Amino acid sequence: MILPQLSEASAGKSTMVDFKGYNHKLFIADGEFYEMQNMTADYYPVLSPRAPRGTKLHLEKPNGIFAKEKLIWVDGNKFYFGGEYQFDVEDSKKSFVSMGAYVIILPDKLYYNTADGTHGTLENRFEATGEVRVSQVKAESGIGADSTYIKIEAEGIGAGFSQYDGVEISGCTQEDLNKTAILQEVEENALTIVGIVAEDFTQTGGLIVHRKLPPMDFVTESENRLWACSSEKHEIYASKLGDPKNWYCYEGISTDSYAVTVGSDGDFTGACTYLGNILFFKEDTVHKIYGSQPSNFQVMSSSIRGVAKGSEKSLAIVNETLYYQSRNGIVAYAGSAPTKISEALGEEAYHSVHAGAIGNKYYASMCRGENEWHLFVWDEGKGMWHREDNTHALGFAALSGELYYLDADTSCLKTVVGNDPEEVFWLAQFGEWNDSSFDKKYISKIQVNAQLSEHATLEIALKTDSAPLWETVYRVTSSEKRTYTIPILPRRCERFQCRLSGKGMCKIFSIAKTVEFGSER
Repeated sequence: MILPQLSEASAGKSTMVDFKGYNHKLFIADGEFYEMQNMTADYYPVLSPRAPRGTKLHLEKPNGIFAKEKLIWVDGNKFYFGGEYQFDVEDSKKSFVSMGAYVIILPDKLYYNTADGTHGTLENRFEATGEVRVSQVKAESGIGADSTYIKIEAEGIGAGFSQYDGVEISGCTQEDLNKTAILQEVEENALTIVGIVAEDFTQTGGLIVHRKLPPMDFVTESENRLWACSSEKHEIYASKLGDPKNWYCYEGISTDSYAVTVGSDGDFTGACTYLGNILFFKEDTVHKIYGSQPSNFQVMSSSIRGVAKGSEKSLAIVNETLYYQSRNGIVAYAGSAPTKISEALGEEAYHSVHAGAIGNKYYASMCRGENEWHLFVWDEGKGMWHREDNTHALGFAALSGELYYLDADTSCLKTVVGNDPEEVFWLAQFGEWNDSSFDKKYISKIQVNAQLSEHATLEIALKTDSAPLWETVYRVTSSEKRTYTIPILPRRCERFQCRLSGKGMCKIFSIAKTVEFGSER
């Protein structure tokens, strides 16, 4: 009898010493991870969990966060600057923009001056209830030599207005006075504007003087002006130079306000200032403003991927690159065409992205489905993603080398790195190991070289072929800081997965696997 001849099994050994980031695609390379929790690129190429975070204080109802010289936040209806309560605002979610010493609070349309602590409303409205007197003012009254002026007198009419405010006048019985005008003089009980009246007259009540803001979907600052956009009006606006209160001052001078209508389809989805350029986004369009004053402002439109609707807070700058969530993923924008960088996040659709930046990192808290939140970190220098956890951040603010955020689940103001007594649970799951071979084979041995801090734990679990459950094959708790070389003998299989997990600081320096090939029959 002649028996079949079997070829001798051969063995090969490969070692991973380069541990990359998160890659949630069907096929991933050695050293990449299909699932991940609380890992970081800080020690790359070593595999390691992130540092503990920091908790600064608990808020009753976090409504917004910002940084300008000091940290700013809104808790319910209370506005705080540098940890000190300043004044009440509406109890609603806030957006902020900085201009000079001012912090603008939206949608309240309030301002706070960080230099002197004053605050107030950007808009101002007077409605007369008593007698209103309108009269022609002669040039010799001291206002000007060559113009004619109208004085409007009413008790308290000047409160909240300033000289050269642009106002809208309505409710006047003489119709040609119902117009937009520039206040030439402001007194407690009188306002003076340029114009002519046929004769002096009085009326009782009805007169309204309003310094108003345009409808504002998104606001940014550039060159000492605020810029805003309105989806309803399909318009872009700029405030008067150096004056966030005035948006309707048109005198034909360089400090004028500015407005322009754009013809692109769809709603505005975000705004920011990037490398000196004012950018207004729609989902499929970016409008860029050029020029230095109203006489030469121009709007240039590009049909490129813009910000996804609902992800206006994904805009953040890392070094010199602008990152944001588009309709098909996170993109990097350097002034021309955006480049998608989120392929490693897989096919899952994320939305409602809130992002912040510190150093080389872009932190993005994003939602999948109805309410499944994930915090991902893009390390620009290393070009890789890491998933941290299920943090739902309501907003980020960077100040003095710290990145702060509002945690929706705990209502706490936190930092991404701190000294909380947090026992960080971490997990790193490799993709399927099959060594790209169709021959019969099995992984006969795994060696893990790891360093654990005192009281840290490490657990190694395997899953072979189509097994539904993970099998823990190694578990250790370190009593001191030391290095372990861990040999593991898995079951014979064709396909193989490995998952590392633990608590506390652990550094994985290398993983070696020995593969033995069986007979070809």
